[in-house]
Amino acid sequence: LALRGSFRPVTKVNMDMFEKSKELFLNEKKVDPEKTQIIFEITLSNLKAEGGEINERDFLDRAELLCSLGQNVMITDYQEYFKLVEYFSEFTRERMALAIGVNNLIQIFDEKYYRGLSGGILEAFGKLFYRDLKIYLYPYKVQDTGEYLTSENLKVHPRIKELYKFF
Repeated sequence: LALRGSFRPVTKVNMDMFEKSKELFLNEKKVDPEKTQIIFEITLSNLKAEGGEINERDFLDRAELLCSLGQNVMITDYQEYFKLVEYFSEFTRERMALAIGVNNLIQIFDEKYYRGLSGGILEAFGKLFYRDLKIYLYPYKVQDTGEYLTSENLKVHPRIKELYKFF
């Protein structure tokens, strides 16, 4: 189970997302709690300071804080989720899970991230869901309306609507 974030700082939402997804994942029939690894992943692509440089001190402080909370921290340079899942797939054939917020789901369905792939978003989704992957989606509250965005009411581009239905 992996939870991606900037963790700047670690928030109640981060921890609630972690606790809820952990509970759901560990109750899956295919999951052995004794063999489960939980990883808080920080990607370097989200850590760039205004000048395009990595702020090493800020980055290390966040990793150390998560470790002090008893969490395993993994630092990657994978902006795309399919690359993270491919990496995990090198080490396990067991069920994997990602805990993500609605804003991250919107990014997953944004075709601009897949322009470098000859198969585009379809290739990325093939790589993402090739393995036994479960995604736990945490809702997002829209400040202006008070409405919660979930997988049920999220609006996606018409061109990928059918792909989203599959998801």
